[in-house]
Amino acid sequence: VGARYASPGVVPMTGAAYVYRFDPVLSNWAYEDTLVPPAGGTMDSFGFSVAIDGERIIVGSPQRDWFGAIADGGVAHIYEWNAGLGTWPHRSTFTANVASVDAWFGYAVDISGDWVLVGAPGEATWRGTVYPARLVPGSILPYGPIRAVDGTAWDSFGEAVGIDGHDFAVGAPDDDDLGVHSGAAYR
Repeated sequence: VGARYASPGVVPMTGAAYVYRFDPVLSNWAYEDTLVPPAGGTMDSFGFSVAIDGERIIVGSPQRDWFGAIADGGVAHIYEWNAGLGTWPHRSTFTANVASVDAWFGYAVDISGDWVLVGAPGEATWRGTVYPARLVPGSILPYGPIRAVDGTAWDSFGEAVGIDGHDFAVGAPDDDDLGVHSGAAYR
């Protein structure tokens, strides 16, 4: 569960994500862990988007500034279950290939097995971009960026994403091809 304005640590309103696991014996959801970014600042919106697949979780932080100068460039963090510790330690951080002001990388996230998909709808004056990547031991291999071939400014391509294996879909809710803000979905 994402809580983008939570203050679980020293930095106020950096955000958090809360993990719950279903207990079949008690037939209820039990709190398991609180995920926080390895580094963060006020109003980073960590937890703005969250997705889980098996023993991996991806959390978007779309308002995270890059190097203190690139406002709202955004990042996504991957966490992996450690049964021995009974926690979800941070595994890696994923960023866009090139820093972009107001990209909002991490606005939407999804994960399927070793594949992650991250939306950056604010890139290129809100034309938008998505970043598919594969998780490999010790690294993240990017396979993007990908943009809509018919995209224009303010389409917001990447505001919604979904991935299942090697297939993914991307939403562009402000696409105007069929009327003002009629939207589009790409596969």
